[in-house]
Amino acid sequence: MILLFNKNPRFRILDLVYPVHSPSQPLDNTIGAIALYLLAFVVITSYSRIRLGRHLWKAFHFSIYFAAAALFWHSLLTDPALKNAPIDWSNGGKLFIESCLSLIAAISLLHLRHARKKALHTRQIAQQAAGTTSQ
Repeated sequence: MILLFNKNPRFRILDLVYPVHSPSQPLDNTIGAIALYLLAFVVITSYSRIRLGRHLWKAFHFSIYFAAAALFWHSLLTDPALKNAPIDWSNGGKLFIESCLSLIAAISLLHLRHARKKALHTRQIAQQAAGTTSQ
């Protein structure tokens, strides 16, 4: 909403809702809008998850990963001054987003590693159980 009061570049309400033709950084703003719409979709469907059923809601809920990717894209590649200046990777806001992205990536890799170890352990137990019952 603050963008509506900006004198240069001049944003309209339509540019906030449908930023494809926004006066500054239309691609990055469109990707940011997609992130916002996906996030809103997940929140709204979460309120009706019992009526939707677990499997359908979970399928909808996976769209949050696309929302996160779009949000990181928008946050990292948009010029906060709206001057189309080169990205200042050492800017405090960008450093915060970079650290959040790094933390999420590290936790995701640890989770994936743990899930694989758990699946391997479960398979080994199942194979041992199958081996003892066949004897």
